[in-house]
Amino acid sequence: MFSIGVNTWVWVSPLTGEDLVRLAPKVAAWGFDVIELPVEQVGDWDPKWAAGLLEELGLKASVVLVMPPGRELVATDAETVRSTQEYLRRCVDAAVAVGSPTIGGPAYASVGRTWRMSDEERRACYAELRKNLTPVGEYAAERGVTVAVEPLNRYETSLINTVEQAVEAVGGIPGVGLALDVYHMNIEERDPAAAVRRAGELVAHVQVCANDRGAPGADHLDWPALVEALHAVDYRGPLCIESFTAHNRSIATAASVWRPLAASQDLLATDGLAFLRGL
Repeated sequence: MFSIGVNTWVWVSPLTGEDLVRLAPKVAAWGFDVIELPVEQVGDWDPKWAAGLLEELGLKASVVLVMPPGRELVATDAETVRSTQEYLRRCVDAAVAVGSPTIGGPAYASVGRTWRMSDEERRACYAELRKNLTPVGEYAAERGVTVAVEPLNRYETSLINTVEQAVEAVGGIPGVGLALDVYHMNIEERDPAAAVRRAGELVAHVQVCANDRGAPGADHLDWPALVEALHAVDYRGPLCIESFTAHNRSIATAASVWRPLAASQDLLATDGLAFLRGL
């Protein structure tokens, strides 16, 4: 069985230490194995302190990176690349502190940034990404962490939308794998299970939710096929529920969540957990 996790974005953004004190005991009591911790800004929560709290509760951790405007590894100036690389290294440090094997997210361009590219321009962007992500991947690999690069849907990026593009862009970089998010795959992949198999051993992290970003299982997705594909590629990591609350203005706007996705955020998490355990 896969371990099951939940992202704190289901309830709050940004995550703070005070939020973690409130949320982590509930997550543990419900029976989750993993709590997923976003690093929106370095210092929002203290990784060493968080590690102690989670150990007391018997929870493992997963760390996700965040790419708002101004964090870019392609088609930008050298100082922005440098500051983005430094941010990603601090995410790796947080992962080491809390015992997360990955930092997952769109580690290439800010969410919402889109532009048209010819095939030649895309190849050039991928070459630039490889150049700028490699030092971060090497830093992560030296510390036993994988940078899990997440393809996003076409409305959130124009750079990497599919597994095929992600493999072309970052495949073979030391310390770099893929983070697969079922929400984005439902939009961009003609056959999500086949895409998982295409990613193969590069699959480093998996995030799950319904096709509308609600609780997994309350949707039209072929979950047995996805689970079978993950077993076929020998994925050993968690399935982490990632969803968002419509009651937080900044995250609702960023994630285009304009209505409640469940009767309550707690039920979104617990109903999703029950469904995934049933798989």
